[in-house]
This record gives sequence, structure tokens and C-alpha cells, in this order.
Amino acid sequence: MNFSIRKTTVTQKIPDDWRQLSELSAKRVHEAFKEANVDVVLAADETFIRFHETCGFVIGPTGEKRIGAAAQIDDKAGCTVLLTMDMTASRLLAPMVIFTGFFGATLMKKWQLYTDSLVMFTEKHWMTAETFILYIAWLMDHFKGKWIGLIIDYAPSHCNAKMNKWINQLNEKHAANDTKIFIKWIDKGLTSMYQPGDIAINKPLKDKIRESYHQYVSVIASENFEAGQKIKVSCETLLGFIEKAFGSINQDQKRSKSIYKSFCMCGLNPWDDQLEHFTQHLDSLEQNKLYATLLQNQEALQL
Repeated sequence: MNFSIRKTTVTQKIPDDWRQLSELSAKRVHEAFKEANVDVVLAADETFIRFHETCGFVIGPTGEKRIGAAAQIDDKAGCTVLLTMDMTASRLLAPMVIFTGFFGATLMKKWQLYTDSLVMFTEKHWMTAETFILYIAWLMDHFKGKWIGLIIDYAPSHCNAKMNKWINQLNEKHAANDTKIFIKWIDKGLTSMYQPGDIAINKPLKDKIRESYHQYVSVIASENFEAGQKIKVSCETLLGFIEKAFGSINQDQKRSKSIYKSFCMCGLNPWDDQLEHFTQHLDSLEQNKLYATLLQNQEALQL
């Protein structure tokens, strides 16, 4: 019918020796948690959620170079969601949601007693050193009396000498109730290889949030909505979409256990020494045309 489906270009950079690096990095985390004899294994991953969730595909007339949508949206307006996966329980903990605002100001005080989510505000809705410390303190209170192994992406806001000092101080503070946290980082460029959140949760989470958004829009559209009209979504409404998605995923876990399986797939289960699922996962990536294309596109011409 002379229409084509287009998708935004993938630009992720993957190291040429990604398999060797992934095996070494996952082994480092696996052995550290095993040696520490942790009681709980968690993986945390940050993802950006827009106030106006859109589909990754665009359908337009074949040959047209400029395709747009009537709906007015702001691609940069949204919040950061830090999801935390509990391997043994195969479930998501309550989300940490960071909106645009001033850290420690009125809005943050307003939400400080809210318990369904950990709601924060920063100038650019990004994770900062301060919000990360509050998150770690929240984890240690949640798993009081446990030794916690936490896996998280490498980022300047929570991977520096000052942060390490604060983590050590928190461990000393909680030593009396035998609570301790060990943090290991996913190496740069390897999140798509062995980050459980990236492998198992980010896509279904965004799909479920997008579904809630479109249901919300359909109700508004039935009430004198005009094409091109900007639809406003409040922080409270977006938070409701996020919490509903988390609840739905946890309900699915009773059947699928996909969160637990993702740790095994990523080689991060300290009680699994066989690593058969990790090997199979890396083999499948080598055979994946998308990853092959990404590697090919970043290779320099050999002369």
C-alpha cells in the first residue's frame, strides 16, 4: 500500500572483545558475592520514562523523508526509574522514581512518607550521589540483618572515592544489626550483555507503561480532544503507570520466574557454578544479527 515501517537507529557501542570482557566481568561479580557469602543478590538498573510514551516504530508513505506526528510531545520530559531485581524472590522491589525538582525541597518533603515508591527530585531528574546514598540506606533498612550483593551499572554519580567512603560508613553504621552491602559494577559498554535489568525487564516495563499511557489518552480523546492537542500527564499519574507496571511484572513472576532466570543467564548467580545458561546466552548473542551489525559498523577499515 506504499507505506513503510521505520525504526529509530540503534547506536549502542559494543567493544570488539565483548565476549571475553563479559565472561571476565561476570566472573568477577560471581566470585566476589560467593566469597562474601551474601544472603541477597540484587541488580539495579536506571531507565528513562517519558511523560508521553511513544512507539519505537513510525509508519509513513514510502519515499517521504520527513515524517512527523500531530501529537505534541516533549521527548526529554520524564523521569528516571531505578528498578531493583531480587534474584532469589524473582521479583521487583518498590521503584525509585526521580522527577525534575529541587533535592530536599518542598516536593521531596511532601513525598517522604510515601511508601509504595521511593520518590525523589533532582534538578535534571537524574540519579545523583545524594539520591544514590538514600537508595542504599533504603536497601539496607529493607534487608536488615542480611548481607546484600548489589549489581549496578558503572556511573560517575555512584562510582567514585567519595561514594565508596559513604558506603563504608553505612556498613559501619549497620554493623550492629549485621547488615552489610557489597556493590559490584557492570563494566562500561557491557550492559546489553550481562545486565539482568537490560536483558529481562526494561522492555516489558516500558511496554506496560506505554499501554497505561494509551489507555489514559483514549479516555481523554473521547472528551473533546483535538488532533495536535498536547496531553498533560501529572507526576502522580505517571507514577501510577509505573507502579501498575511493577505490580503486573511481579504478578507474572509467579509463573515465569524470568527475573531469577535472567541472573543465571547473565552469569551472576553466585550459587550456580556451572554457568551453562550464561554460555548459551553469549552464544546466542554471537549469532544475533543485530549485535553483528553493531560490531561491523564500529570497526575501522583495515588497510
